[in-house]
Amino acid sequence: CHSVDPNLSGRAYRFDRLTLHRARAEDVAIKARQAVVVAVHSHASFEAAIGCVREAERIAYVAIPCCYATTLAPWAPDEAYEDKGILSPDRRVLVWHDVAGRTA
Repeated sequence: CHSVDPNLSGRAYRFDRLTLHRARAEDVAIKARQAVVVAVHSHASFEAAIGCVREAERIAYVAIPCCYATTLAPWAPDEAYEDKGILSPDRRVLVWHDVAGRTA
């Protein structure tokens, strides 16, 4: 598991099987055969978010967008729903089952 956040605090966190990257998605390369990219209130573009995953045969993409529409894929999601468990007015969840190799 990887977490990418340029605003990650300098504090040393230790989690089993989680690698933290204090960087922008554009500056990270993660090798994986399969991946699930989750963009919660992300300001990274869709292209940057999935572009940091290298060599993947399959990439599922989940977005909970906020004020930046750039986190959205350039085509309609496979699933969309409102999660009332998210305590925010921005609680729409969008899911793309496989975006590997797809372009606009």
